Amino acid sequence: MKISRTLCAVTAGLLLEVGVACAAPVVTTGEFYFRENRGVNGVGLQMGDRLIYGANTVVPNGNSGTTATRAFGGGGTANLPFNPRTTTPNQFSGSADYTPARALLPVNMVFRNGPDSTPVSVAAIGDVALMPLAFNLGVAGAGTNLVFSWNLPVIPAGLTLDRSQFIVYDREDFNVAANANMLFAAELPSPTATSFVLPMAFSQGLTLGHSYTFGIRLENLRASAIPEAGAPARRSSSQAFFDFVPTAAIPIPGSHALMLAGLLIVCSFARRKTRPGK
Repeated sequence: MKISRTLCAVTAGLLLEVGVACAAPVVTTGEFYFRENRGVNGVGLQMGDRLIYGANTVVPNGNSGTTATRAFGGGGTANLPFNPRTTTPNQFSGSADYTPARALLPVNMVFRNGPDSTPVSVAAIGDVALMPLAFNLGVAGAGTNLVFSWNLPVIPAGLTLDRSQFIVYDREDFNVAANANMLFAAELPSPTATSFVLPMAFSQGLTLGHSYTFGIRLENLRASAIPEAGAPARRSSSQAFFDFVPTAAIPIPGSHALMLAGLLIVCSFARRKTRPGK
């Protein structure tokens, strides 16, 4: 793609001859559009009551010249930014303030690469309640052997908690969209889970002294899949955040000696009790 664009820029005549070859048809999958309650965070995500939209996979991506716009219904268009992260390297995503009027409209996105364009529309969210945030987030453990925990809120009437997701962000690595890199994302085994232990294969890659954030996303799903997404899609969700920095375990001075002394006392006491005639 990069070579084709360079060749196309050689002369105007050559540009006309191979103009079609200078672009590539844009293919999108995993489109989404939902309402989200975003908590206070330091990962670059706009906070508050938001409408979130985009596509998880857009090929060619923004590094290959693809750009995108979005519109609610037949309204005005706005830029839809390329938002690559480790978990979704080809994602385009954006957000806007929630209003009941917008939520009743579909979101229409257009992805362009040279003369090629791919329009995608995702059905309206409709009248759906705001998902409350998880609370009392915390981390226990030392080094990279960490246990994450949180409490679940009371889910309002008319809303069901269908799925939950655990996310890890890198607060020292921001992308072109000014969002922190998303290093890890996993659906929890139960939507009502209140703790999670990172897989060792991932946790061993965490850097001691490095700044991370974990997020808990609570999800209400659409009644049916978005055809383009091919899976149940979010309708209303919330995301709460908690910052953490892995640190090495520091032994308490004398703790090993005290432990050894305790063991010796226990052993001595046990031996006395088992002596014949005592």
